[in-house]
Order: sequence, then structure tokens, then C-alpha cells
Amino acid sequence: MSAEKKTDGRGPSVLTVAEAAEEVRLSVDSVQKAIKNNDLAVKYYGTKPLVKFTELMRWFDSLPDEKPERAA
Repeated sequence: MSAEKKTDGRGPSVLTVAEAAEEVRLSVDSVQKAIKNNDLAVKYYGTKPLVKFTELMRWFDSLPDEKPERAA
């Protein structure tokens, strides 16, 4: 079975948490936090969470466009 390609044609459409973090240039902890907070949906193969590329992009696109204001 060959891996399905991402919508941009560069690789598999399903990523591990580490691969998802690398794809959006964030830490694994940040991606795990999004999963824990139910902001990023995953599927499980046994106990291994897998992230659909399209879901990763949906979550990434939902992040703010502006840097948040710092509380004084």
C-alpha cells in the first residue's frame, strides 16, 4: 500500500505528532497541547496518534494572524 500524497504533493497525508510539529515549525509539546485541548483532531493506530495533513492545516490556519498583546 503506497502512502497517499498531501494536497501539495510533497509526501504522506498522515503524519506522526513529531512530523506534524516539524511541518508547522512548532515544538512537539505545542502540537501535543493542541491535541490535548481538542484543538487538533487525531486518529489513533493503537496508542499512536496520527494527524491528517488537512487537519493540521485547518488547525494551523485557525491560529491568530497577529501577535497577542503582552499584559503589563
